[in-house]
Amino acid sequence: MPSIIEINDLSFSYVRGSGEKTLRDINVEIGEGEFVLLAGRSGSGKSTLLRCINGLIPHRYYGTYEGEVYVKDLLVSEADLSHLSQVVGTVMQEVDKQLIGATVEDDIAFGPCNLNLPLEVVRQRVDEALKLMRISHLRDRELHALSGGEKQRVAIAGIMAMNPEIFLFDEPLANLDSDGVRSFTDAVSILRSLGKTIIVAEHRTDILAK
Repeated sequence: MPSIIEINDLSFSYVRGSGEKTLRDINVEIGEGEFVLLAGRSGSGKSTLLRCINGLIPHRYYGTYEGEVYVKDLLVSEADLSHLSQVVGTVMQEVDKQLIGATVEDDIAFGPCNLNLPLEVVRQRVDEALKLMRISHLRDRELHALSGGEKQRVAIAGIMAMNPEIFLFDEPLANLDSDGVRSFTDAVSILRSLGKTIIVAEHRTDILAK
């Protein structure tokens, strides 16, 4: 299985922190289509590692950065963030912070519109994402009226419309009830069936291991 992510001797400490390394000497290869669970207590560096993969570190979060991270043969520290966002999609713990637009359809269309894709292609991607995430019935719903699990599915659909190969999830179960958890695990199953590479940072590992 060819590697889609390669991390070599990665260490990082935040500029405003104590100076202690949040990540130290990380070496890992992740193959295409793999499902990877990052487990650990709060503050152990799970979110930091995701930021190193999607490029927010070192391009948005600053500190002492050592080593190399490659995503699809792109050296993350030198790659353009807009280019990386087409390869790596991230669903944050607080999905409200990444939802844009008045309605579900508006939100999902936002990403591909910013890629300057033809309108017909945008519509096709929105339709496909809605169908795959099983939320076509929510197309015209206003975002504020959605449940936590529904918002998360909309966030995932918005990333799917960008068609990345890698999906990162940062503590995705933190704000979900039992219905929301089932919705998330179902969404992950859909992504895995599509051959996507998935990395989940989560401390509730017992649920995802089932």
